[in-house]
Amino acid sequence: MAQVHKHAAAKRDLVEHFVYLAENAGLDTAERFMLKVEESFSDLGRHPSLGVQVELPGPEIAGMRKWHVKGFEKFLIFYRPRPTGVSVVRVIHATQDWRVATVNAVLTVGFSLESKPHPLRRG
Repeated sequence: MAQVHKHAAAKRDLVEHFVYLAENAGLDTAERFMLKVEESFSDLGRHPSLGVQVELPGPEIAGMRKWHVKGFEKFLIFYRPRPTGVSVVRVIHATQDWRVATVNAVLTVGFSLESKPHPLRRG
């Protein structure tokens, strides 16, 4: 069975998206989002080459791929194929600067836990 490893940054992304969706679109939507995330992760674990190669400079990004969450296509999954499945680095809304967020997640050992507004929140 394929394994899906979630980096700490990806786990934080999912919590932030869940809270945002629950507050702004309703708990049912947030729960459906999480089900679709797990379904998408499972698909990627079984078919790691499903996503497209991310073209960013630097050897640290080599092999990074991106795919979308089924039914929530504006949410992008950034991952690396592994021999036993995939390693999910980030789950980012398409309106975010995913290039910077992905590079920072790969290059940074410790992530800031400082509270930041969700990228879809206004003001």
